[in-house]
Amino acid sequence: MGQAVTKCHPMNFEANYNELRKFSLLRSLMNQGIDVTDIYDPNEFDDDEGENKKKEFVKMTTDDILLKIRQKLMSTTLDYTTKAGRDSVKAGGAELQKFVEDRKNGGSYGLSYSSNFYTTITGGMKPRHFNMMSAGTGTGKI
Repeated sequence: MGQAVTKCHPMNFEANYNELRKFSLLRSLMNQGIDVTDIYDPNEFDDDEGENKKKEFVKMTTDDILLKIRQKLMSTTLDYTTKAGRDSVKAGGAELQKFVEDRKNGGSYGLSYSSNFYTTITGGMKPRHFNMMSAGTGTGKI
């Protein structure tokens, strides 16, 4: 313990901590069966391409790594899902009637908006729901 204290450099703590977190994240992803060799490959030969990848990895944060993994997953999702980007509902017809009936029968409400009117119309802010409001300029949108 004595040597660790005398040889440590507090200025290096954050860089070392962040590097440890990045490698821990990579290990966790690999344990889940996720290929991370495009981010960091310890078996890569020390050629120019490998050196460039290592320099890029040093600059990355854990958030950058997670974003790259999410982008790979999203790319694959878009290639194979039949629903991605295609969820839509017409503002009228049977969907509107069902919505009105749900509200009349005390259907579930989410968190309130600043406007009681908007909360009533949308049913409030609910998880996994997206509400969009459109109105002309100067009409007092929320």
